[in-house]
Parts: sequence; C-alpha cells; structure tokens
Amino acid sequence: MSKFISILFILAFLFPTNSFSKEKVRIAFTDLVHATAHFYIDEIVQIYKNIGTEPVVSIYPDQRVTYLFELGKIDALGEEVGIYESQNPSAVKINVPILESLPFMQYTLKDRKKSVKKLKSPFVLATINCLGCKEFARIHGIEISAYVTNLESGLKMLQMGRADTIISASILMKKIVNSDKFVTLSNLKFTPKIYHFISKEKIHLKEKLTSEILKSKRRGVFDVNKLRYKK
Repeated sequence: MSKFISILFILAFLFPTNSFSKEKVRIAFTDLVHATAHFYIDEIVQIYKNIGTEPVVSIYPDQRVTYLFELGKIDALGEEVGIYESQNPSAVKINVPILESLPFMQYTLKDRKKSVKKLKSPFVLATINCLGCKEFARIHGIEISAYVTNLESGLKMLQMGRADTIISASILMKKIVNSDKFVTLSNLKFTPKIYHFISKEKIHLKEKLTSEILKSKRRGVFDVNKLRYKK
C-alpha cells in the first residue's frame, strides 16, 4: 500500500491539478453587440463551454476590439465582417456566417435629403474601425470626411447640421430612437457576411467551433430580429 501511495504522490507532483484546468479563451465583443444582441454573446459563451474551454468575455468600444486582437491581448473576436481576414492575415475566420447579410448604406436627415443630394462634396461620417463603412465608401467612390466614436454621436452631428450623411449598418438604423427622422440617401449598399474570428494561437479549436456554430445557426439562434437597441 505504501508503494501505491508513493506512486500517487509522484504522479501528483508530475501532473499538478492546474495542468488539468480548462483552456481559457479571451473573447472580446463590442459594446454595441453587448447593448443590442446579448443573446449572441450568451450563445458564443455556451459554444466555447461545449468544446471544453473556459471563455473569458470582455466588452470594449468598437474601435478597440480589433486593436487589442491584433496586439494579442484577446484570442477571439465576437463578430466582424468577412473582409477582415484580408485586413489581418493572422486572423482565422470560422467559416460559418453568423449573419448572412448586413447591408451598409448612407443615411441623412429625412427633411434634408433633397438638399444633401444636390451637394457636390457632402460631409460624410462613419464610425471608427467600421470596416463595413469603409468598404462601402471604397466600392462607391465616396470620401469619408470624419470618423465618430459611435453611431449616436454621428446622428447628433447630422441633427446639428455639422454633417450631411453617415454610413451605417441598416439594422442599427432601424433600432435607433426616432429612426423615422433618417432615410437612405440612395440605393447604394454594401452587404457583407458576419463571422466569428480566432487568433492563430487558437487554430486548434477551429474545427470544433465550426461544428458548434453551425449547430447554433441551424437552430436559428443568430436571428437579427432579436436585436434590441439600448435606449
């Protein structure tokens, strides 16, 4: 018996308890997703638990999320447009679209639409780090005049007459307070798909994550109709 106990003691020394702890994955979501789609955060957390890891969630302003990801401070981006992989080759895309389409369009005040359409050089806003906004502008040859930290501040600038238009995802514009005050300037749009991304250091999780996200999608979990804009 004493020999058996000695063996157990040696094994405990060689393989301490913390070596069996779950792998931690630092996942960052934007404050906008936290405010409008908390159900999505809950689902991603459960997915990571399902594959045997320990998700550690952080919420940051939109402009900081990709910055921290690229610095290696976080392991996964909760959500980003598919073109991000061309911007950051070290990012690993989980190739199951969370959202099949998220149109980006240019918006203006309803009562100023006619006058704004006549402007040769309108003052155009976009939110910082909005890849969808930047791609919309690039595709349609529109020059972004200035960047704002969030959609609300941009809309206030429009209402104060300090800007003419703002580029935004249509689903967000539908959820804002007094959304009927704003209309699309034209039919121009950019419609990307939205994906979950992980760092190369976590690429060993890709297959399991792909399978779990696909299961969630088939259950209809990622439903844009559940979005609620925080007032």
